[in-house]
Amino acid sequence: MKRNLIFLFFVIVVSAMPAYTQVFSLSDSTTIFKNQEGRILNKEEVKELLKTTFSMTKENADGKQVITIIPTADNELAERNAALEAFKKNLIGKPLTPFKIPGLDYKVWESNQLRGRVLVINFWFTTCGPCIREMPVLNELAAGYNVKNVIFLAPAPEKVFQIKKFLKRNKFNYNIIPAAGDYINDMHVQNFPTHLIIDKNGIIRQVFIGYEEGIKEKLQTEIDKLLNEKW
Repeated sequence: MKRNLIFLFFVIVVSAMPAYTQVFSLSDSTTIFKNQEGRILNKEEVKELLKTTFSMTKENADGKQVITIIPTADNELAERNAALEAFKKNLIGKPLTPFKIPGLDYKVWESNQLRGRVLVINFWFTTCGPCIREMPVLNELAAGYNVKNVIFLAPAPEKVFQIKKFLKRNKFNYNIIPAAGDYINDMHVQNFPTHLIIDKNGIIRQVFIGYEEGIKEKLQTEIDKLLNEKW
């Protein structure tokens, strides 16, 4: 059985660590979660594991998806951190992959029409604990800027109804883009949350991966730097 590596961030870790690469719903009755010993896990146990770093295996049995969560060995972390650095290096200084996709309010966002503005993108999903943890400070960040100068976008893989259900319990003031799985794949984003800072010419200038203490200040520093650059 093939082992698929799934990365998550422990919510109080300051330095970036690998994050979750695929999306599943805890409320999906067709999915069963097990630990390494084969014991079925309840929702609360799974939520606790989502705060750690782990890998997983997936298989189908009796019409259901069985996900086995396996704690991560220390030597794997070094390899994953190296992979994260390679991912960032491959993006920084490169043009943002073009997009033309509808937002949650059905407004179509097109990258070519956003030239001349600083673009802040947060890749996330609704069951990502670190993504949810940072939302209050991201809301504060977005509130501090003129929307004509800085655009905050938040692509997520889930459908509109799933995100609207999430927003009834959680406030997120970015411009949310639902059903963005294809674009997330085009960007090769496998770790959540991932933040991209794009300059007025459409060039990716900075990448932050995972929840970090002080993420608001780090994003703010990069945004202010780009706002002061001529276009």
